[in-house]
Amino acid sequence: MNPVVNIVANQLLWLALVLGAAQGLDWLGPLLLLLWLPLHLRLTDSVAADLRLFAVLVLLGPLLDTAFIQTGVVTYQGAAPVAGYAPYWIIAMWGAFALTLRHSMRWVLQQPVVTFFFGVIGGPLAYIAGSRLGAAELAAPLGSSLIVIAMAWAAFLLLLRFPAIPQREGVPA
Repeated sequence: MNPVVNIVANQLLWLALVLGAAQGLDWLGPLLLLLWLPLHLRLTDSVAADLRLFAVLVLLGPLLDTAFIQTGVVTYQGAAPVAGYAPYWIIAMWGAFALTLRHSMRWVLQQPVVTFFFGVIGGPLAYIAGSRLGAAELAAPLGSSLIVIAMAWAAFLLLLRFPAIPQREGVPA
């Protein structure tokens, strides 16, 4: 899949998910993801691997956000399948993120140092942006919340990189 198409689609989905949640339309982003998924699968040459990542991250990724909710680090707008669990739009966001890992985000997961710093910097930036757009609220003190998010995302991405991404081109996933 063309990495530019992949990252543009992901950013548009991210924006729809966050703005939808902030405006009480938390169904909008998940609906757009369901529309994007079949098109993504038509454009990729790694259907099975992308579907595996999608399934794994839709199931496991929200556990990270649920841990943030349970520890008071983040509060989200929107309905959740169970009280205290990540809302539906966050579950969809994990699915959208999964569809980038073998494409536009592949380079991030190929080197552990890049993976670590992407988690440390990119994780908190996404949560700050989501908070500023009104879809989430970060706990005070903000610095402490961001450190927890940074370390959790760095660890999650480092764990994810091993089974998810071949370390060199041509290695089957």
